[in-house]
Amino acid sequence: MSLKMSELENSRLENLQKLGLTLLQAKIYTIVLDAGKEKILTISKIANVDRSNTYRTILHLQNMGLVEKTLGSPNIYQAIPIRDAVLTLINSKKDEYDKMQKVATKLMQTGLMNDTGFPEKEYEFKIIKKGKKAEIKFIIDSCKDIRESFDLLINKKTFCGGVIDLAKEQLTCVRRGIKYRMVTEKINSKEIQKKLALFMSEPNFQIRYITKAPEAELAIDDKKVAHVVLAPNSGLGERSMLFTNHPGCVEMFQNHFDKIWNEAEEYKFESNQATAQKIVNK
Repeated sequence: MSLKMSELENSRLENLQKLGLTLLQAKIYTIVLDAGKEKILTISKIANVDRSNTYRTILHLQNMGLVEKTLGSPNIYQAIPIRDAVLTLINSKKDEYDKMQKVATKLMQTGLMNDTGFPEKEYEFKIIKKGKKAEIKFIIDSCKDIRESFDLLINKKTFCGGVIDLAKEQLTCVRRGIKYRMVTEKINSKEIQKKLALFMSEPNFQIRYITKAPEAELAIDDKKVAHVVLAPNSGLGERSMLFTNHPGCVEMFQNHFDKIWNEAEEYKFESNQATAQKIVNK
């Protein structure tokens, strides 16, 4: 059975996204749901998405319990009923909330926070609010301290509004062996793309994109320190940042980043390496 994307109800896609699916996951799930049973190649054509991304999305939907596979040549995929899918997604959200609540309870029980809600142990939890220059310096200093890996979830407003200007410092970080993964929105600015081009030629740098701005910005150094921006829609120097090196919280934030990373799309654009080199060296 075939189904054109134009026939899908926008409200159904929007509601599935509100329950935690990405736009692509919602589209693929809806196609398979309406088709009854379908193979990857047909699903890929209907969604107008390349086969590898379709397969990866189907795999995520399988892991979520929203799509089932019937072995064959080729394999056939079938979506669970929409009612069951909604309950599954709600329960998944509830599980995430329960995990966060357990971490918070553990923190309170171990005495890391006092009755006022502020940390008793220095540097375990710290709210940082800086001006733009101070925040940029903070990012530069953080780059110098990283030893193995750096994961960044950032919206394009923040990235284009100041973080990309630190290209030289971040590129130095990548070239000394740091594994750098970044997730952001699709950036259309040719100037910003040229600055990104030099990064994308580095084997230690990976970038993926999401279709909507993240609800919170997140940076994780060496899987040991997390920086969480509490008001991501504000500009540099206008928002507060939560700093923590508590293992339980860092693990929770790392799992959140990894989930978004696995669901994000590969970032591709035409690059001009010579132009990029000139811009970064300015």
